[in-house]
Amino acid sequence: MKRLKSIANKATALILSIGLTLTGIPVSKVCAVSHSRVSVHDPSIVMLEDGSYYIIGSHLAAARSNDLCSWSYTANSNYGTTSTTYFSDIYTDLAIPAAWSDTTGGYDLSGNLWAPDIVYNASMGKYCIYLSVNGNVWNSSIVLCTADQIDGPYTYVGTIVYSGFTNNTVNNVNDTDMPKVLGENPDISHYLSGGSWDASYGTNTIDPLRLLR
Repeated sequence: MKRLKSIANKATALILSIGLTLTGIPVSKVCAVSHSRVSVHDPSIVMLEDGSYYIIGSHLAAARSNDLCSWSYTANSNYGTTSTTYFSDIYTDLAIPAAWSDTTGGYDLSGNLWAPDIVYNASMGKYCIYLSVNGNVWNSSIVLCTADQIDGPYTYVGTIVYSGFTNNTVNNVNDTDMPKVLGENPDISHYLSGGSWDASYGTNTIDPLRLLR
């Protein structure tokens, strides 16, 4: 058992080192003991010019770190989607994509801002945030907003991708490109659970024992 744990620990360290190397993050930045956590779902992380790190995720949760170990919330994102500095007022600033997504009663934009990604466009001299505005009945979109500062405020520029042009009532894995990616007769239970991502199989933590399954 000790030997198995040792192998697992070494595999985890190797995978983490390779992953950090491929993303351009120095392996020396891996934390030893001390750390502080934040909650950021569907995270996207970037390295800023000063060498620090910035992470942003669904519902506009965001944080900063100097060492990838100790994180602190930024842009007031810990107060909720409608209280961040990213937008002056999401209902006003994102009214155009919200109108596309608001196809059923009870829709609230604040719970439907998913998986953002921020890049700096040097030619524009702007930070660009690509944000998924989720909607009901397949009416979702990906929008582009820009700002002078990474924490905002951002201005809506336009919609990059629209969905929801047909009233497709089928919610089936075969409507996606998964069969092409996984081949014939894949074990879908490894990937989907009740129509959603199977977190029991594909965990957020790197687990070499799962990777070997």
